[in-house]
Amino acid sequence: MVAISAPRPWWEGLGEGVNCYSERAFYFMSILVTGGAGFIGSHLVERLLSQDKKVVVVDNFNDFYLPAYKRENISKAIQSSNLTLYEDDICDTSACQEIFEKHPVEKVIHLAAYAGVRPSIERPLLYERRLTAKGR
Repeated sequence: MVAISAPRPWWEGLGEGVNCYSERAFYFMSILVTGGAGFIGSHLVERLLSQDKKVVVVDNFNDFYLPAYKRENISKAIQSSNLTLYEDDICDTSACQEIFEKHPVEKVIHLAAYAGVRPSIERPLLYERRLTAKGR
C-alpha cells in the first residue's frame, strides 16, 4: 500500500506565521479569468492588470472566431509580468487542477463559452458543458 500525502499549501515557504488569511499571502493571490482572450474577457483582463492585479487567463482559442483575433485581443495584456496565460480547455479537469495548484486563486470570473445562437440550438450539450465546465 502506498501512502499519498496531501499537497502542501501554496502559502508554505512565504515565511513564519503566514497562512492563507494573512496579508502577505493575499498579495500572491490571483484572479482567474476563463475566456480571457475573447473580446469582453481581454478588456476585463486589461482593466485588472491596470489595477496591479495578478491575473491568470485560461482560454482554448477555439476557432468559432479566428484565433488570430483572440491573440490580438490579448496581445497588450500578455506583455505584463502579472499575467499568466494558459491555452487550455476549462473542461480538461487535469489542466485546471494543475493551474489551481500553481496559482493561489482568490476569484474566478467565468467568461468562457462557445459563441453563436444557431450552433447552440444544433449542439446544446456542447454549450451546456462549456457553461458549466463539466469535465470530459
